Amino acid sequence: MKTQYTSPALLACAAFLGSLALGLACRIDNDQHCTFREGNATCQERYGAERPYCASTCVEAPDRDGCVSERPSDDACYYPCGRDRSVLEDDSCDDAAEGGTTEASGSEEAGSSSGPSTSMGPGAGSESTGPEGCIGDEDCEGATSFCGEAGVCVGCDELLDGDAACAGVSAKTPVCAGGTCVACAAGKEDACGGSTPVCDTAAQTCVPCGFHFQCPESACHIQEGSCFPADRVWMVDGGGGENFSSVSAGVASIGAGEMGVLVVRELGGGVSYQENLSISGDRIIAIIAADGEGPRILGTNDPTITVGSGATVYLEGLRVALNGQALGVQVSGGEAWLDACRVVQNDGGGISVNSNGHVVVRNSFVAANGNDEDAITVMGASAEVVYSSLMAFTQFETPAALRCNAGASVDVRNSVVITTQNPDIVCTPALIANSAGEVAPPGQDNVAVGTVQPGWFVGIATGNLELQGAGISTFQNIARWQLGDPPYDIRNNERPTTDGASDFAGAHAP
Repeated sequence: MKTQYTSPALLACAAFLGSLALGLACRIDNDQHCTFREGNATCQERYGAERPYCASTCVEAPDRDGCVSERPSDDACYYPCGRDRSVLEDDSCDDAAEGGTTEASGSEEAGSSSGPSTSMGPGAGSESTGPEGCIGDEDCEGATSFCGEAGVCVGCDELLDGDAACAGVSAKTPVCAGGTCVACAAGKEDACGGSTPVCDTAAQTCVPCGFHFQCPESACHIQEGSCFPADRVWMVDGGGGENFSSVSAGVASIGAGEMGVLVVRELGGGVSYQENLSISGDRIIAIIAADGEGPRILGTNDPTITVGSGATVYLEGLRVALNGQALGVQVSGGEAWLDACRVVQNDGGGISVNSNGHVVVRNSFVAANGNDEDAITVMGASAEVVYSSLMAFTQFETPAALRCNAGASVDVRNSVVITTQNPDIVCTPALIANSAGEVAPPGQDNVAVGTVQPGWFVGIATGNLELQGAGISTFQNIARWQLGDPPYDIRNNERPTTDGASDFAGAHAP
């Protein structure tokens, strides 16, 4: 039978505590302290070989949970077995303890004291003068939800790597900003991805993309709000030296069920890519102008660009222009998005949508597309027109800037919809708001500007509907910007980007 004995360290500790009764009272309010648990066994479970020994907080580890890296000396308050188990002769521990040495946890055991007290740990009493203590993050909450190096609950910004700490808690909030874990922040926008690749820095949340500039390495798949993969981007340059010398060759390289981005360089001297584009089937393709350039596409057949059933096509910064007798863009059963495009001087008309196709026209000019040809026609299909300028020339017949049939669904906002003589809109189902026409279009908050004056625009005959002179005052304060609307105009001028702010109707905001 093994003989129980009291370790010299505990005897020394008892003497030490006796001296405290005459002066400084030593409190341990942290019930997770190793001396209240299983001594060395608790320390080894928590820290392994880093801090395997249990000592009194008062003596060896005033800012920890009692676990220290080196074995305390015999004259220290050493608790290898905790408070409630005895140390046996062979230094093992006996669970059937008769009661261990009890360090003072209140004034009755430690004696009265006129000096200050040292307190740590969750649930510290009113005598605690420091911040809340902790052993692990589970002991912390709210704005200070992490356990710092000093055993004190802190915000993520007080850690060595706050971002890593936040990512360890949740992949949805991997960024530390202002002491709080958030989805993203200014300077840390790359924390966003997938179906929400854009950082709303004001709200510090990730949101879907809605415009191509929000995906600088590729383009935005606007239907889903995600960015095209960066490894599915190719350059087109008719002058050579890039991936493709023609747009049609680039389109042909993207097969059924695939997606890709074609970045098109402009040809010098205003020369056009003379080719037709026909895109159908299960393909998602973005064709966008290189930064600061305006490539032209001139079809050799009618129409210049066709978007067929099953296809989704994004066009940005292109000029579909000077195209003989051809129609500019035809959407038959597919879906097309036009941003900052100029569909002008196509003698066969501007844009035609049919066969349940869908088109979205934003920040674009659709104008001067032949005498007696409609700017946009929607038959048994749907269209959204936002911040765009539509104009039809008339000579012998009665073209419209916007024409549709009873089976169409059409929404128009913040746009200019005019003809040179005839009714601007022949589209009863259209819902029109904050837009301008020669007479006020039917709908909400629309404005009549009167007979078209050529001087309002930089080049009315060529379809350049950029505002100048009296046109600036004529079309200002008609549109109302809404969340989700383009933050820039066709010339990359900034729009107000405040919900409900007044703005210029049409694609140009000088």
